[in-house]
Amino acid sequence: MKETHLAQLKRLQELANQERLTAEEQKEAETIVNALNGAYDNLGIGIDKVTGKLNMATNAQQKFNDAMKQATLAELRAEISEMEANISELRAENASFDSYWQNNLWSQISGKTEENMRKCNVNTDKIVAYMQKVGALQQRIRAIEAEKPGSLTGEEGEQQTTEQKVEAERQRQRQDTDAAANAEKRASDIERQWRRERQTELKNEIEDIAALRDEYKKLIQTMLAFEKAKTPDKQDKKRIAELERKLVEADRTAEERIAAAKERAAQKLRDDVSSYQERFDDSAMDIQRRRAEQAQDRDIDDTLKSDKDAGIAKLEVLIQQYKKAAEAAKTQFDRELRDAQADGKIDSGERRRIEDAHEAYTSAEALVDKYSARLRSAQSGTQESVKTSSADPNRILGAWRAEVLDAMLGGSGNAQDRTAKASESIAANTKETNRRLRQLKSVGQLTYS
Repeated sequence: MKETHLAQLKRLQELANQERLTAEEQKEAETIVNALNGAYDNLGIGIDKVTGKLNMATNAQQKFNDAMKQATLAELRAEISEMEANISELRAENASFDSYWQNNLWSQISGKTEENMRKCNVNTDKIVAYMQKVGALQQRIRAIEAEKPGSLTGEEGEQQTTEQKVEAERQRQRQDTDAAANAEKRASDIERQWRRERQTELKNEIEDIAALRDEYKKLIQTMLAFEKAKTPDKQDKKRIAELERKLVEADRTAEERIAAAKERAAQKLRDDVSSYQERFDDSAMDIQRRRAEQAQDRDIDDTLKSDKDAGIAKLEVLIQQYKKAAEAAKTQFDRELRDAQADGKIDSGERRRIEDAHEAYTSAEALVDKYSARLRSAQSGTQESVKTSSADPNRILGAWRAEVLDAMLGGSGNAQDRTAKASESIAANTKETNRRLRQLKSVGQLTYS
């Protein structure tokens, strides 16, 4: 506070040297005069409302110094009195710890004596600290009475002048102002970044286009104002017309760029929707193909179990169908790729058709491999059965005939029942005999004379 008062008095002396004060300077001077007169009674400082000049008594500086000196001495003495009172209280408390009642047997048994000794030591440290402060304050009082520099404000050593202190304060305030401005700008940048993160890409792109347009127009307007500020005989009319045209084109260019950005965003949305739909359709088609293939596999398994020849025939037909499908897909792939290369670029539709042809080719070839393996397995089983019977074809037929006769002649019932049953068996097994004979002949194991 004292440092502030010194700087204020210095400012008043500067204002008093001026012939007349402005309204703003009068207001500043009045504020300082009220503050100093209130702190140090009446220093003989005032402002002439008519002339607007600051009037300072010749002894104003001395009155100010004396008032500050007396105020400071009073403050220091009051502080010393307070510390001396604290010292007296602490000494009285320590004296009570030494009384008989605090050092009797019960106090020693209960541990009260040790606690009092600890408190006494703490109080003693406080007393020493207070006494050191009192000594420092008394030394400062002697310095003030001797009017040593810096004693009023409590400063020691080489002191700055009031002008230096005022300038240092102004620099500090400028630094604080700059720091606050930088902090505000940085906070604004962070808030802008947060806002952009919450916005869509399209909105951010539109903001960037608008900001670039505004910056460009501001630069053009600066150049245009500079050109127009020239005298008419030195103005470049063509330059002015060109700059005005650029201002108009800036708005049109920004609008075109914004429209293009919106179209790109709309197209991206359409492409995303189309992509999701295509992925769903592909999944649905895969499910249908998988289910159809599973049904086809079950049909082949059932046919091979009931009639192996028919099952083998089905496998051969399927293999030929999928070979043709693979060839057609390969032809389609080559044609789509050739057409796409014709214009030097591949659009989304062409890319989709090429991928479909490639997928169809891969799927058909995979089915060819799958059913070819099934065919080899089925044929291997048939040949193994024929090899087993090739050593003696008549033995198998004989064994089969023996089983048939046993079935026809064996069993329970009377002669009439057995005869009827045998007739049915003969009719049923004659067909089977003919089928087996055809099978043996087809593999070259049986010949007819």
